[in-house]
Order: sequence, then C-alpha cells, then structure tokens
Amino acid sequence: MTGLDIQENGIDDLGGGWLSCFPENFTSLEVPNFVNLSSDVSFDAFEKLVSRCRSLKFLKVNKNITLEQLQRLLECAPQLTELGTGSFHQELTTHQYAELESAFNNCKNLNTLSGLWEATPLYLSVLYPACMNLTFLNLSDVALQSGELAKLLAHCPNLQRLWVLDTVEDKGLEAVGSSCPLLEELRVFPADPYEQDVVYGVIEMGNDVFSMLRSMLTDMLVPRLKGCFEISKQNDMK
Repeated sequence: MTGLDIQENGIDDLGGGWLSCFPENFTSLEVPNFVNLSSDVSFDAFEKLVSRCRSLKFLKVNKNITLEQLQRLLECAPQLTELGTGSFHQELTTHQYAELESAFNNCKNLNTLSGLWEATPLYLSVLYPACMNLTFLNLSDVALQSGELAKLLAHCPNLQRLWVLDTVEDKGLEAVGSSCPLLEELRVFPADPYEQDVVYGVIEMGNDVFSMLRSMLTDMLVPRLKGCFEISKQNDMK
C-alpha cells in the first residue's frame, strides 16, 4: 500500500490509535492524508511511520497536529513535495521557532502548501524559506489581511495556483498581480458564505478589482501562457 487518503471518504472517527496498527516493517507509504479527522492521532506511532517511509511525498494532517509536532514530521520527511499543515496558532519559544524555520528551510522540494489554520503573521514567516518552489498555495483556511498576503507572496515567485479568502481585499489582489507573474489560477472564497452584511472582501464589492486584476494578469501572462489561466470568485463554500 502506498496511499492512505481518507479526506473524501465518509468514516466513523473513533480515535487515532489505528496508526499504531501498521507493522514495523511497513515502509511503502507515500500519501498519508487524514486532514478531515477530528480526533487526536497517536503521534508517536505516526512519527515512526513517517520516518520509516522514505518515499513519502505527500502529507496532510488534521488541525490537532501542533507546530512542534509538525517540525518533527518535517525533519523526518524533508523530501515532501506537498504539505497540508495542522494548526498554526500555538505559542513557540525562540528556540522552537528557529527549529521550525530550519525544518521548513530543509524542504527544498515543496511545491504545494495548504492548511495553516489560524495562522498568525508572526508564524507565517517560518514558511518563507520553503516558498521559493511553491506552485500551488492554498490559503482558503487562513483569514489573511492584504499586508500579510503581500509579504508571503514576495517569497513565492513561481506560483501558478493561488486560493485565498476575501479578507485579503482589493489590496491583496493587487499584490497578487504584482508578485505572481506565472499565475494561471486564482480563486477567492468568502470568509463567511452565510454572512449577509459583509463589510470587507471582494465578493460583493470587488467586480472592478477582478476586472482590473484580469487585465493586469492578461498583460503579464498572455505572452507566456497564451491566455491559459483562470480567475474566479467562489460564491459558495469550499
């Protein structure tokens, strides 16, 4: 078995102890994805599994995985190409922050990044060393402001796909246009799809900005991509 992707499957979440059921000689896993599980997993068992599976390329964990645990997983699997993190909102000491930043710095092959639940500006900067080769950045679970997005995008020169929430507002979209010359797909989701009186964002007020951004991207991308790109507003839930 190489894949363990339960994101799209309906399951009864009875706890995370099942990870300890993998035998010690099991080393073939390449795609573990349990992002939709709500329970805590047996982290020690999972860490051992990740460290044994040297061909691991894809890792998506749930919100219960802490930043300290994420750092340990990245140290076990610096070869990852796709990462979905857990919560990004724990307090870190200076030493823990440096260790997490170092772990991301060693992920030279990372091209897809998602998760980052409840990320704060303070901790977003630990991602910068791993952003150079990103082609897909999914921020649809992160309520970033325009300035925070602009700082992050400055480290992502090779982005081709970007998903954001409308909390980035018009200024955030302008940052996309100026920082992402290779962009092919941009999706903007409502931060609260059920909120009727939205006072921020681009879902209701941003048609002019989308037209402007489409024009900006056309000028930048057409010579390279011959018009092959997608810009969309997502009016429903992800």
